[in-house]
Amino acid sequence: MPDAPLPFFDAIVVGAGAAGLFCAGQAAQRGLKVLLVDHAEKVAEKIRISGGGRCNFTNRELDPRAPHKHFPGENPNFCRSALARYTPGDFIALVQKHGIPFHEKHKGQLFGDRSAEDFIRMLLAECAAGGVTHWQPCRVESVAHGADGYRLQTSRGEVRSRALVIATGGLSIPKIGATDFGHRIAQQFGLKVVPLRPALVPLTFDGGAGRRSPGWRVWRCRCALRPATRSSAWPSTKTCSSPTAA
Repeated sequence: MPDAPLPFFDAIVVGAGAAGLFCAGQAAQRGLKVLLVDHAEKVAEKIRISGGGRCNFTNRELDPRAPHKHFPGENPNFCRSALARYTPGDFIALVQKHGIPFHEKHKGQLFGDRSAEDFIRMLLAECAAGGVTHWQPCRVESVAHGADGYRLQTSRGEVRSRALVIATGGLSIPKIGATDFGHRIAQQFGLKVVPLRPALVPLTFDGGAGRRSPGWRVWRCRCALRPATRSSAWPSTKTCSSPTAA
């Protein structure tokens, strides 16, 4: 008997976090056959812990005509096309469509009234509305590209697609499943990867101060950073003008 043909999809999305779920749902609702793959047991773990468990889902004050103003980095224009075509108002309309109550906290920051689980259910419902195929948990063991598109070897077998989306995030919180998979795939395909360094880090306390005072909000604080080695070149101070959770 001839071998059965490999499963084929118009697009495979690797990573079932906020970006991957949203991408898969949008693509599928535009008529594409989409496979969503993630190695973890649960979807969207970072959504669950965002906004203190309520999900800070957008900022009303972002200017869709010049979104690059809000994003520092070597190439702030990178976000211009995506954020100009899908604005905070568009996402707010999606949240309202699903009946999720929310409020504005500070300078346009929008938070859910109840739980981040509301937003996870919303994204899963959008995927279901488009008929997304979901493999989870499922490890991607290798990725190859050829004349027939992409071929992925996974823990559930080999699969092909015309397009491939890597939405696996970075290394911010390994305890909830973050890995360097996206960086490794970028390097495999010859994309430039800048040296990694921390962007958001927790404050830790010696003794019991942190345990006695959970949930602090500190305004206009000044932090002094002391490198572990003399050769480190960190800035010595940082002024925070927005609320900082301690």
